Amino acid sequence: MLYLPDALNILLKNSFDGVVVFNQNLELVAMNEASKEIFLLEDDCLKNSPIFELLPLNPDLINVFRQVIFGESLQIKSQSFRKSKTRLKTYFHLNLCHYTSPDGTNLGLMIVKDISESVYKEHSITKKRLKDALKAFDFGNDRLKHIINSCEELIMAIDTQFHITLYNHHFKNYIFQKTGLQIHIGSHLLKIFEAFPEEQQRIKARWEKVLKGENLQMIDQEIINGEIFYLDSNVNLVKNQEGKIIGGSQITRDITKSKHAEQQLKDSEAQKSALVHAFPDMIFQLDYEGRIIDVSDNNELIPYPNTKMVGRNVLDFAIPKKIKNRFLNLIAQAKNSQEVAFYEFEIPMFRQSHVFETRFINSGENRILVIVRDITKRRYEEHKVKELLSQAQLLNENLETQNQKLAQQEEKLAQVNLHLRQQNQTLEQAKDDLLHSQNQLQETLKTLEERNFELDQFVYKTSHDLRSPLSSVLGIIHLLNIEPDAERIPEYINRIEGRILRLDDFIQSMLHYSRNNRAEAKIQLIHLDELVDECLEDLKFYKNFDQVEINSQIIVDDTDFCSDLLRLKIIFANLISNAIKYQDFDKTQRHINIIVQAKKEKIVFSIDDNGIGIAPEYLENIYNMFFRATEASEGSGLGLYIVKQTIDKLQGIIQIKSEGLGKGLQVQVEIPNLKV
Repeated sequence: MLYLPDALNILLKNSFDGVVVFNQNLELVAMNEASKEIFLLEDDCLKNSPIFELLPLNPDLINVFRQVIFGESLQIKSQSFRKSKTRLKTYFHLNLCHYTSPDGTNLGLMIVKDISESVYKEHSITKKRLKDALKAFDFGNDRLKHIINSCEELIMAIDTQFHITLYNHHFKNYIFQKTGLQIHIGSHLLKIFEAFPEEQQRIKARWEKVLKGENLQMIDQEIINGEIFYLDSNVNLVKNQEGKIIGGSQITRDITKSKHAEQQLKDSEAQKSALVHAFPDMIFQLDYEGRIIDVSDNNELIPYPNTKMVGRNVLDFAIPKKIKNRFLNLIAQAKNSQEVAFYEFEIPMFRQSHVFETRFINSGENRILVIVRDITKRRYEEHKVKELLSQAQLLNENLETQNQKLAQQEEKLAQVNLHLRQQNQTLEQAKDDLLHSQNQLQETLKTLEERNFELDQFVYKTSHDLRSPLSSVLGIIHLLNIEPDAERIPEYINRIEGRILRLDDFIQSMLHYSRNNRAEAKIQLIHLDELVDECLEDLKFYKNFDQVEINSQIIVDDTDFCSDLLRLKIIFANLISNAIKYQDFDKTQRHINIIVQAKKEKIVFSIDDNGIGIAPEYLENIYNMFFRATEASEGSGLGLYIVKQTIDKLQGIIQIKSEGLGKGLQVQVEIPNLKV
């Protein structure tokens, strides 16, 4: 069970912010109640759970959390998550730092600050305005629903930016059948037709004319689901009470049946009379002079029986002169162009005035069809839509005035919030600085403990390894003084030489250790073949150098390799000298194979020998200071320790493998290319 100190337990129990402790496997070690509230966790049995499965953290941060385990301190801002569709988002900031437990375990500490309240306060102005705007729309919308949805026509309206502000269910169904899209209040009319560029441009040109002040009436032929439809549309400008343009409205009627009847009237003379009487609108057949040839039975608009109308000229009836002249012009226009001519006029009738729409069609053989439709109801609906749109605009303008006053108050509140955030940031910075100082202090204490231990070991081993050869030399000198046999003097001298060489080897190790720890890195271009040759030349007179076969191979590409020459010499010399020193003299053929392979990003230096090897149980300790893996060793026990420290300085890695005593050793070192 991992032991957490009192200071960390106090932080877990009393912090208002969330505190999460995780291990090097990114598993949960501890979590306070504030963290559970922030992340909406209810289960108490959470320990050892992977934190990226337990908490709503971005998976891209996994490598960042691993860096924290190895000593990094980081800040991560603007994280958020939503527990469910019914909950608001939770916003939070993270402070990450490294922590080492009393038993030496590397941990990560995550401080979680819930900033949701401040985020939603910052957004409160926008949200309130949106809410008020929706209320204003609903006020007008409720009054419009009954009117526009009870109409058979397709009704819609837009603002000056082409956003839909009103529509009935007939228009919604029309858009869905035509485009496959569902519309809503606020939909952009032109974007709805993005998949139909020609249609989009036609609609844009039409509405641009209307918004410049031109009211339009047109008949469009459209193909929907493979069927041909004819749509009669009135597109009008909408202004508010002050005369300001606020958008436009469109009322469209499906006249497909009427259009088919017109076509049949034109195509089949034999059926004209029957169709005229069956047509839902009132239809006159005139000759080119304006005399009435036939009148449909649907004569509810004119207070004359059909029998008194047939044979008379339309100019004989009591209608305004202006309308009579317009009729003659339209008859002439239809006669000459054979196109549909439109005319709309208003006539006072009984209790109210009626508005009529007329169409003049050349049907051939000295005949003009005049189709008369009462559009009084449609004009009333258009007027009502304009009126309600104007009221909605007025409400929006009043709402904008209220929002401006509210915005001033909220701006003052925002300034207060800004001051509070600044104070909070100051406190957060002070907290971060304190946490950073604590981390630095822990690192310093840890480093000091390691250095004290190394110093104790160093002083003890140095005094021992310096005195041991000297004591041996003094003992041999004493034997020389009392030795009567002069022939044994060379033997004693050889022994003295061996002890002095051992002392020299130890002193060389001390120098390597000192240089590695104190010397500044000096990056320069390295010639690897020269480096290996120089190391072998320095070891040429090393004991038993000539007793082993040394093979070297340098593989270099075109990339320049840069590193610290002094430290590379320490690494190469120590590893090669170890291979020479620990030959297996029980073998008749002894070899050392050296391979240096240079790549763009690193070099790989490997030594393979058939020496005495190392017992597997000692491999994990070989980098410790003064450790000796065999009693046969006469070295200082610093060689591989110095090699490991030097490789770490160069940001490299080392691997040593051995299958056991008498089975040789395989060493591989990777040093990165420090070329700038």
